[in-house]
Amino acid sequence: MGKEVLRILNSINGLEDIGKMEKAMALLGVNAFCLYIEDKGRIINCLNRLNGLNRLNHLYTLPLCLDGETYGVIDIYNSIDSYQAIEELKEDIAHTLKRVTEFENTKELALLDPLTCLYNRRYLLLRFPEEMNRVKRSGDPLSIAMLDIDHFKEFNDLQGHLEGDRVLKKMSMLFSEVMRRGDFAIRFGGDEFIVVLPMTDRLGVVDVIERLRTAFKRRFNGLSMTAAALTLSSEREIGHILVELDNLLYAGKGAGRDIALAKEL
Repeated sequence: MGKEVLRILNSINGLEDIGKMEKAMALLGVNAFCLYIEDKGRIINCLNRLNGLNRLNHLYTLPLCLDGETYGVIDIYNSIDSYQAIEELKEDIAHTLKRVTEFENTKELALLDPLTCLYNRRYLLLRFPEEMNRVKRSGDPLSIAMLDIDHFKEFNDLQGHLEGDRVLKKMSMLFSEVMRRGDFAIRFGGDEFIVVLPMTDRLGVVDVIERLRTAFKRRFNGLSMTAAALTLSSEREIGHILVELDNLLYAGKGAGRDIALAKEL
C-alpha cells in the first residue's frame, strides 16, 4: 500500500494533477478530508473531499512541513485510525506539495514578461479563448486595446536604454491604477501593450484607454501613447483581432499619433 501511495504522490506535478491525492488518501483509509496547499503562507488551492460529512466531524489537522517550511495542511474527518499512516508519509506529501508549488511558480514565470512583470504574448494566446467563450455564453461585450508609446525609439536613442527600461517597468503600476479587477494587461512586445477588458462596451474601453493615456503623459512628461481599441460582441479569432488592432493603430499613427481610435468588430 505504501509503495502505491508513493507512486501516486510521485505522479503529481502541478495543480491539474492534485485530484490524484484523493486516491492516495483512500489507500490510507481517508475518505473525507480537506487539503490546503500553501505557498509562502498563502493558500493557493484547496482540495475539498468531505463526501457528505459536516465540518463538525473534523477529527484532526496535520501540518505538512519540510525543512521548516509549511507547504500545506490536511484536515481529516472520517478516520482517526489513519493518523499513524499519514504521519509516516507526511514528509512525502509535503515533498509533493513543494513540487506542485514550484511547478506552478515556474509555469507562471513563463507567462510573465521579466522586465515589466506584466503577462506576455503567450499568456494572451492561452487566455483569450476563455474570454471568447465567455462572450459566446453570456453575450456580454469584450473589448481589447493596443497601446504604443510614441517615438519610443527616438526616446531610447536620446535618453539611453536604461531610461527606456525605467519607463517600461513603471507601466505595470500604471495599468493597476486604472484597470479594474478582472481586466488584464499584456506586454505584447517592445513598447506595445495590450489590455483586455471583459464586459466592456465601446464607450467603456474608450474611457479606460483615455485615462491610461492621460496618466501616462502626466507621469512621463514629453511622452505620449497612441491607442487602438476593438469591441467584440461575437466570437473572433485572436489572429484576426490582432491584425485589426494593428491596422487601427497604424491609422492612429498616420493621423499624427497621441490619439485613441475605437470601433466595434
